[in-house]
Amino acid sequence: MENDQPRQFGTPSAGTTYAKRPGAYAVAVIEGRVLVVETPMGWFLPGGGVMENETPEETLRREVDEETGYGIVALRRLGSARQIVGGRINKFETFFIVDLTGQDVAQPEPEPDHRPRWVSVEEAILGLREEAQVWALTATRGATGR
Repeated sequence: MENDQPRQFGTPSAGTTYAKRPGAYAVAVIEGRVLVVETPMGWFLPGGGVMENETPEETLRREVDEETGYGIVALRRLGSARQIVGGRINKFETFFIVDLTGQDVAQPEPEPDHRPRWVSVEEAILGLREEAQVWALTATRGATGR
């Protein structure tokens, strides 16, 4: 699935300088349903920005726990893509197919405006906010046969 040149989603404007923001995102599919995070800005795959001195895998584990309460027991790199957001940011998103542990119900919700939801793959394809994340979810079908 991974190739040398990540796909670009969103059209860069000529003469515009974009901040590069690396991130890691999880694609968790169980029985035709995918885990998304509902925010006031829409639906996203669980994940987020890579912090200094953090690997994409470490980012993924931290972000999935923070946003959903689930832990990751296995992950496999799916691929990467770039996504223009907010006019001046070009996110470099690395996607992983993940297997999750049960949700930690004792964990307080650290991000109250982030709500984990299991939705059908078809709903997620229509509802995800970023084209790159739709691409990753669609690519997961080919990579896993799910």
